[in-house]
Amino acid sequence: MLIENCPALELLRRYCGPEVSVFLDPPYPGETVHGRRRALYRFEMRDEEGHGELLDAACGHSGPVVLSSYRNDLYDDRLLGRGWTVHELAARGEHGVERSEALYMNAAASPARSGQLSLEVSP
Repeated sequence: MLIENCPALELLRRYCGPEVSVFLDPPYPGETVHGRRRALYRFEMRDEEGHGELLDAACGHSGPVVLSSYRNDLYDDRLLGRGWTVHELAARGEHGVERSEALYMNAAASPARSGQLSLEVSP
């Protein structure tokens, strides 16, 4: 296992191939964040164009990809029509607000395909 903290597009270019599993946890799209948010990440993605580039790169990866976010129209429109699925989990967001965390998965990471998805969330 290797954990890297770098721009996701760089990571996806460096580690491409069907044997590489990728978990992406990008800054969430602005439309999904409640209230005022300060910069929380070293590498921010504040516009739809940046998220679109990430989604295109993730769709181009031939191995399993799991991407976390809050459910949003941009990700739904760009991923669900391309064979991805989404699984939602109860979570707490900014300021303790109850939210629904979304895990978007490509076909290679699909629980139906691998039979290995087990999600447990502790409060």
